[in-house]
Amino acid sequence: MPASRFKSEEGWTLPYTWILLVIIIGLVYFFGWQVLLGVAALFALITLGVFIFDYLTGKPKFDELCFWFVSDRLLTTIWDLLAPVLKTADYDLEGENVWEWIDTSSLDHKYIFNITRQHKDLNHPVILRVKYRPENWRPDLHEEIGQQLADTLQCEVSTGTVAYINGNKYAFKPDQVYTDPK
Repeated sequence: MPASRFKSEEGWTLPYTWILLVIIIGLVYFFGWQVLLGVAALFALITLGVFIFDYLTGKPKFDELCFWFVSDRLLTTIWDLLAPVLKTADYDLEGENVWEWIDTSSLDHKYIFNITRQHKDLNHPVILRVKYRPENWRPDLHEEIGQQLADTLQCEVSTGTVAYINGNKYAFKPDQVYTDPK
């Protein structure tokens, strides 16, 4: 599952790190270690300033619910069934050589949905991540969404923790299982 699809997982990438390292080595080589200390202090002040700005402006923080189920339906078919129930906006299907996914949000923009699966392995669980701001939390949110999924898809739906192992492997630790009452 491409981690880059989740907006909250931002960070330095290898090329930028190498460019920064080359610049620092060049500054030390041409100007001496005193300049390196000055550059380090400047980076520390910039980082502190960004942190304070994010804190004061209330940069949105998201919590996440994870659901999963097994289905032999196409991902677009699954989402076409879920969209009216979850009241979501339009979506686009995206994919790569192993994974395919849909990103969208609820019409009221309180929830962000990401549904993903390995498109070559229909026995691999379909994973639905629901991101929300803490102020949109309700005690019955897990139960409501989990049961809506089970009822709509007419299958067993689990909720809990999805942990990355390596490559395309994930571990699923269920906290609760919802079943279709029919």
